[in-house]
Amino acid sequence: MNKMFEALYNERRNAIPSWQGYHYQGMIAIARFLEGLVEKFKSSTSENKAEILKLKIEWIEDFILFENDSPKEIYQVKKTLTNKERKEVLYNFIIQFKIYGNETKWVIAYSDTELGADDLELTKEEFDQYYREHIEEKWIEQINLLERHYTETDYWKTNLNLRNSDSSCKEIRAYLRKWFDETGQKYTNEIEQKAICDGYLTPLKERLKYKEEDFEIFKKSLEIRKIESDEIDNKCKDTIEELAVHIKRNETLTTQDILDKLYSNIYQKMMRLKSKSAQENFEYDLEDIKKIFLDKDNTISRWMARLYREKEKLLEDIENSSCLECEQKGERCSECILSTIQDWNMRNLIDNINLEYALFSPEKAMESIENKLSDIKHDLIVDMIDMFKTQIELENNDVLALNHKYTLSTIIGGNTRQNEKNLKGILNNYWDHSIIYRDYESVLTQNYRHSLSEKELSILKVADAERTCPGPSFSDIRETEFIDYEDVKL
Repeated sequence: MNKMFEALYNERRNAIPSWQGYHYQGMIAIARFLEGLVEKFKSSTSENKAEILKLKIEWIEDFILFENDSPKEIYQVKKTLTNKERKEVLYNFIIQFKIYGNETKWVIAYSDTELGADDLELTKEEFDQYYREHIEEKWIEQINLLERHYTETDYWKTNLNLRNSDSSCKEIRAYLRKWFDETGQKYTNEIEQKAICDGYLTPLKERLKYKEEDFEIFKKSLEIRKIESDEIDNKCKDTIEELAVHIKRNETLTTQDILDKLYSNIYQKMMRLKSKSAQENFEYDLEDIKKIFLDKDNTISRWMARLYREKEKLLEDIENSSCLECEQKGERCSECILSTIQDWNMRNLIDNINLEYALFSPEKAMESIENKLSDIKHDLIVDMIDMFKTQIELENNDVLALNHKYTLSTIIGGNTRQNEKNLKGILNNYWDHSIIYRDYESVLTQNYRHSLSEKELSILKVADAERTCPGPSFSDIRETEFIDYEDVKL
């Protein structure tokens, strides 16, 4: 990043505490960043363009959009814009414009103001006045003072001291000190101070010099934008919907869920930015958005909650299906599977009995919720447990098995179309469930009968050879048989 621009950061202007209760500022930052990502995706089929966009909050101004570490949009946000605030913002913007250049857009965003349209617009007379009062009579004059006293180290130390209330360089000292810190520049003797004058202060003064074209260039780069506070949420939600076309989204999340998560995530990050260094290093980028769209941690928690509810439902529904030994003792015995349900690892077990679906992942959360835990599959588990309660064993790999030969599955067959769908799912997700096919000869299902053929296994072998991380070796692939559980005779 350009050191001259970076030196404009002044932690004493940081307004992070003001975010507490200030929904408007946070939502404006979110809305613009999401819009920027959509624009990047639309302008290119490649994700690379979106990856170059970053958001930095409460650094130099309220927030800045960067492209490849270059500031492209600088925002100052005021829910209610006053004339005094407008003048202060414009002064800071003009300083940034003169120091950094004209490839940036400066934006004042507001919801309400008592100023009329004419009062909001920046005129050339006003621009010239700000330039004269703040740059010519302060910045340039104070640079001249340092240059004139380049031989006086005490003068530099005294007037660049940030705590000196009598400093003659109040407007530029924070900026210069920041630049010195960034570059490692010292000013402890006449030689160092002369080098600073020649190598930095004189070029800086040249940058700050008034040019006739300045006003027209800056005015084209300046936008004073009214954004109604009660419209921002809907604006963000519309943009999230657009962005979901380009970013993989957790199907269980509503648009409002994503917006709430995004806002709280940015807010929490900001509240952790206690130190100056943390603030300067804070960035928010596409990867942060992707994590929120997938919401992996919360999705896993929700999935686990569904699994626990499924366990409780199983316990409730099979309460009256205990084995004869249980009935005689009046309590669960060690002879049947019922005594082990409390200890089931539901995540692994439910994955292992749904062979036509991939293992659970946040990306496939909706598929898992709608199919693996459906009412019809729940009823099938209950029926199988009731039928085989004294023969089923819970293997240490979280597989429900009979005599170490059969394994239970909730694949449900029937018509030709359903059977074809099952086979396609089985083959597509074979390697996810390779432990089943490696250890068991047969899979018990409901109304689904099929034996994996040599042709189907050959396809799997070819697929295995192309895998980055191959599963079992070819010799472990065998003609597993899928049979209806009611046809099994033990």
